[in-house]
Amino acid sequence: MQTVGFIGLGNMGGPVVGHIQRDGFSMVVYDLRPDAMRPFQGTSPLKLLRKDVGLAMALGRELNVSLSLANITEQILIEGINRGWGDKSAYTATFKLEEEAVQVMLRADGVDPGRSNKYISTHPDVK
Repeated sequence: MQTVGFIGLGNMGGPVVGHIQRDGFSMVVYDLRPDAMRPFQGTSPLKLLRKDVGLAMALGRELNVSLSLANITEQILIEGINRGWGDKSAYTATFKLEEEAVQVMLRADGVDPGRSNKYISTHPDVK
């Protein structure tokens, strides 16, 4: 089975990924917005996605195409891998890094980020 990498899950990318998955392909997906990855949670380990982003960037350099969003994506992936999250989903790692960056915990420890929309709170007493 072939694995397909896809970056960008917006209005066009999300449905395209859905069609590719329905055709039986394994997917590695990434989007800068963690909520866009929620439907695909668990399908994109960081270490696999890092490889795909690296290949896309190499092709961009070869064709002299600017890939500024891919550079940001690569930085996020490398940070997650350096923290030992290589086998975690890109969604989970991105969510954790964003929480750290803004210094606000948006969910209680142990709550699945994919289901955290029910538990989001910035109140210090909410655990």
